[in-house]
Amino acid sequence: MRFDRTLGQVARRGPSIMHGEGCSVFDSAGRQYIDLFASAGTILLGHNAPEFNDAVASQLRRVIGNAYRSELRDEFISKLAPLIPRELDEAVLLSTGGEAVEAAVHISQLLTGRIAVVSIEGSYHGRGAYARHLSNPKFVGTHHPELVPALTLPWALIEQSFDESQFLLALHSFLESVEDLGCSKIACVVVEPIQGTNGNRPVPRHVLRGLANFCRSTGSMYVIDECLTGGGRTGKFLSIDDDPIPSDFLLLGKGIGNGIPLSILLTHSDYIDHVTKNFTLGFSTSFGGNLLAISAGNVTLDMLFRNNLIANASAVGKLLRDRLSALMNEFELSREIQGRGLMLGFCTKNRNSDAARSSDELFRAAIEFGLYGIFQSPFVRINPSLTFDASLAEDTTIRLRKVLEAIS
Repeated sequence: MRFDRTLGQVARRGPSIMHGEGCSVFDSAGRQYIDLFASAGTILLGHNAPEFNDAVASQLRRVIGNAYRSELRDEFISKLAPLIPRELDEAVLLSTGGEAVEAAVHISQLLTGRIAVVSIEGSYHGRGAYARHLSNPKFVGTHHPELVPALTLPWALIEQSFDESQFLLALHSFLESVEDLGCSKIACVVVEPIQGTNGNRPVPRHVLRGLANFCRSTGSMYVIDECLTGGGRTGKFLSIDDDPIPSDFLLLGKGIGNGIPLSILLTHSDYIDHVTKNFTLGFSTSFGGNLLAISAGNVTLDMLFRNNLIANASAVGKLLRDRLSALMNEFELSREIQGRGLMLGFCTKNRNSDAARSSDELFRAAIEFGLYGIFQSPFVRINPSLTFDASLAEDTTIRLRKVLEAIS
């Protein structure tokens, strides 16, 4: 029976990984690789973290379902609440980021009576019925607007604006040019503050703020998807922490359970009041809020702060950015380093050529030099665990230089 075609590049074509330790993984021959992938950014605490393993194993020996009242959830929410904008006073516990996106879109449609969804070109929000229409077709396949009215805001629209008012003028002009989709039909706008599958490309802050004001003025819902950026990867618990932006929904996932499926939809309690009063099951879920995942979330939050991993992501991220910038100049690569903290990316195209090596060529060269990571031509994405330290940053730079030499 086939099973591998739906797996990602590294799981499908990489070496057979037998175990991990810290920021390294080891194949069946015992060869070590620096893990720049961290299982799609989900392993925040590093591989085989003893405190994490002990906490999850302890819960596994107790009870693991979600159909039981438990103080464990109260403990988790009490730790999470101070890290979240105060106005978001309700949490819906789910399992995956895609599930959280689907829930946010569905609630938005129920609240507004509208169905259209809007995202930014290059986004990735999952593969569900709605989420896939918010995501880059390169990763999810062709969109079907006859099934889900969806609009993608082009990066050209974003790049031509330099402040919020300029962006809003361009946005309204663009929407007026789209047939059969006026502002009054948009249920929600969904954005990633940093687009992971677009080479860890940040969305400018004036655009994020402009979209918040657009939603407020048009009655649409605003969804900030921090599934990849949240949890400290950018050097802040939330990537928007240094300039808070109001939203109707804030989504967390991926690393918040350190590899155990856990996602959280954070929203306003009156929105959930509407859902639970008008729909018998509300957002009943078989696995959301299960106690194994909650135990993982609890210990993840504890270790992030006790071990200063968010501060480490900021400091080591700055060092790695400096080293990568020097590499880009050395090899005359075409763009500046993208991203923040330990969520970085760069383009492998030469400034003087549009040619790009294939993803397979990049991946094979990286494996040869002991790097296990996300190589989606023309981008190299660096999303390691937050235990990644200065010595690993230096070692990674040396190995990346060899990769770039090999493909030049």
